Formats: sequence, structure tokens, C-alpha cells
Amino acid sequence: MKQITSLKNPIIQQLVLLHESKHRNLKKMFLIEGEHLISIALFKKRLLTIYIDEKYLDKYDNLLKKCYNIEIIIVNSMIIKKISQQKTPQPIIGVCNIIKPVTYFNVANIILLDTIQDPGNLGNILRSVSAFNISEVYLSNESVDLYNHKVVNASQGAIFDTNVYYENFDQFLLKVKKENYMIYGTFLHETNSTNLSDIVFKKKNAFLFGNEGQGINKKYKDKIDTNILIATSTTVESLNLATSVAIVGYCLFTSNILK
Repeated sequence: MKQITSLKNPIIQQLVLLHESKHRNLKKMFLIEGEHLISIALFKKRLLTIYIDEKYLDKYDNLLKKCYNIEIIIVNSMIIKKISQQKTPQPIIGVCNIIKPVTYFNVANIILLDTIQDPGNLGNILRSVSAFNISEVYLSNESVDLYNHKVVNASQGAIFDTNVYYENFDQFLLKVKKENYMIYGTFLHETNSTNLSDIVFKKKNAFLFGNEGQGINKKYKDKIDTNILIATSTTVESLNLATSVAIVGYCLFTSNILK
């Protein structure tokens, strides 16, 4: 195993640059933290390198033994703190490769997210869609970066199971229609909305969700085939974005099981 002891080591300096999206995109790499994510990345064959605090070698001995072709670099706690993007750093950090998604319009159900900003929301959405067998998510170009560390952490590994694309929605929604997807909107306060529980899903379904604060951009209203409503008590005006996506995903999932 290689060992690095200096904070000024150029390798460490390069890792710190991965905190920024422009450098992640340039290097095609991103950071993950903790045994859980590293174990998943290893299984998914996305793990390139492990940096581990020298004090924790024994604790992670079983994990390290599985890393046959993975470079393992021993560092000190100060370097871990420097690399980490968390307030309380994990003593083991991994570097993963960024790869292009493998499918495009290749599934019956897709999720479209217009200008989503909260990284925790996106991570939770990825976790939910993975749980309900939705493998394609499309984000507008203005959305949060997929490899933001808060997205990665909240996804709990689902980031490795979901094909995520960034698109210009002005043109992209036209493509969705051409691919014969039924486009469901989630505009609030629409008088002609259909309750989600009354929806009979088509062969191909696309669900468009909007920004956490402003909702879907109104200019996309004419691209919607049906606007859906998730029924709630009168004490709640709307649900959290990630919760709404999870409910829709569950309804699609159970509908497919019943078929």
C-alpha cells in the first residue's frame, strides 16, 4: 500500500479540486465517503482508489481484502479532513469514475425534474426511483449537480443504479412526446387535475416535477397531457418534492406488480 503524509502532496491537492463540479466533470471522477458507499461502488465496479486513515486499517480489513485491483493509499487524519466534504469526516474515502448513462428512452417509466436545486432532494429521489425500478431520470440543465456530495450521500448508493441525464427541457419535452410517452404534470392549484389514484397508466409514462420553491415552469404547461394531484389533508398545501416522486414511483411499481 502507498502512503501519503503531506497535505501539500499534489495528489491530495487534486482530490480537493473534486469538491467543485467543474473539476469533477473535467476529471470524470467524484468522491464518496464511508464503508457503505465504498462497498456499493466496489460491487458496481465504479471504485478507483481508496484513501484510509492509518488508525482504521484494522477496522476495515475485511473490506480492503476485497479490493483486489483497487489502489489503497494510507493517509493521516489531517488529510482525511482535507479531502472530506462532511462536517464529521469518515475515515475512509473513495474515488469513483463518472460514466455516461447506458440507456436513453429505454424504459416504460421516466422521471423529469425541472430546475431541482436541493441536493438532498435529488439524492432521496434517486433512492426512491431505484427502489421502484425506475432507472432513467432527466434533469433540466439548470438543476443541481448530480455528483454534489450531498446528492451522493443521500442517494445511499442509488446513484450507481440510475441513468441520469441533463437536458434542455424546451427541446427535450418535444422528444418525450415523439417517443410516445404520456406526460403527467404536477402543477399546483389546477382545476382540471386528476387524482393520482384514478390514473390508469399507459405503456410509457413520463412524470414532470418542478422546482422546490416555484414548481414547474409555466411555459411547459402546454406540453402536459394530464395534470395529476396527490390527495392530502386540507392542512397541507403540498408535499416535499422527494416525497411526491416517491409516491408516484410506488404507484407505478404496485401497478406493474398487479399486472
